[in-house]
Amino acid sequence: MIRPLPLLASLLSLSSLALAGCAAETHADLSEEVAGLVKPGMPLDEARAALEKAGYRCGPSQLAGDDPAATLCSRERSHHVVSTCVQQILLTPASEGARVQGLDVREPQCTGV
Repeated sequence: MIRPLPLLASLLSLSSLALAGCAAETHADLSEEVAGLVKPGMPLDEARAALEKAGYRCGPSQLAGDDPAATLCSRERSHHVVSTCVQQILLTPASEGARVQGLDVREPQCTGV
């Protein structure tokens, strides 16, 4: 017979490890990483290339509320096999369109156990 209390404790322990793995890459960590790759004022093509080299896929943002001229770069990161975090960076072009005016590092969205 399986005892429910030890089983429950094991499941809670496993889920806390999974969440801790995802929390290891915080918004601050991600912002610091992106700041080393992209700076406001740099050419948009260079910014996009730097993010793509770091594993992001970039394209026009189709999210409601985003500038229609903005580029959204996203990547997934797996943590401890049981959780996945999606990281998104929004590059807003300057009025002439060739340089990065704004940089929005969004809070990582994590799913899993």
